[in-house]
Amino acid sequence: MSKHHARRPIRVFLAAALALVGAAAATAPAHAVYGSLAWARWDSIVRQGPGMGYPVIGEVLKDARIVVYSCEAQWCLIGGKQDPEGWVARDRVDFGLGPYGD
Repeated sequence: MSKHHARRPIRVFLAAALALVGAAAATAPAHAVYGSLAWARWDSIVRQGPGMGYPVIGEVLKDARIVVYSCEAQWCLIGGKQDPEGWVARDRVDFGLGPYGD
């Protein structure tokens, strides 16, 4: 068997391994990497879940840039470099450019 044919199984194995790694990355939770840029319209309480009955875990200050991972009827799951990941009331979030055009 020539050197060219001996390397073929290794190449096939590497291609299959890379495909599996890509498939695993594609099934990761979307909010782990992606989200929509937004900003806080007012100082806002961050809760552990989407509703007033959930414990408070932090706050986001007015005009802070945040990342919104998803929204349900009245609540948005947010996060950010300096903000805890949690839920804020939807009416306290605005999308697009911030109040200062940033």
